[in-house]
Amino acid sequence: MAGILGWSITRLADSVAGRYLPITWTAAGAVWLLALFLLMWAWIVRPKLLRREGTAPLSPQVAARTTALAFASSRTGAAVAGGYAGVAIAFLGELVAPAARDSAIAAGVASVGGLALVAVGLWLESMCRVDDDDGNADDHGQVVRGPEAQRE
Repeated sequence: MAGILGWSITRLADSVAGRYLPITWTAAGAVWLLALFLLMWAWIVRPKLLRREGTAPLSPQVAARTTALAFASSRTGAAVAGGYAGVAIAFLGELVAPAARDSAIAAGVASVGGLALVAVGLWLESMCRVDDDDGNADDHGQVVRGPEAQRE
């Protein structure tokens, strides 16, 4: 959906304004910085979330905020990756123009950065997962509900 929106905005700007939609390298850099900072945070809190020996666990408030950050990052990264991929696809037919080529490359780099943000966000989400206290989990850690949970 975000890809279609990015493609549509790029085509609309080209037809209405008569010029290419400028995609700057700062946009791509910002997405990559977000992914890098999230990766650094995940690396810092990983031993605490996994309750490794010798580390103090995170406070519940910090753990909840980390979970929310991971959730928001993975979803935002997906939207950014799709939107910039749509922009890059819109420029594919016009790569002979230097402005279109530069914007297409910057959009492609930003799209890959969005995918990196998704990957790091999902990794952090998986570390934030809480085990089921009732023991209603299957072999893969997924919570089992319904009649399957009653079996012994």
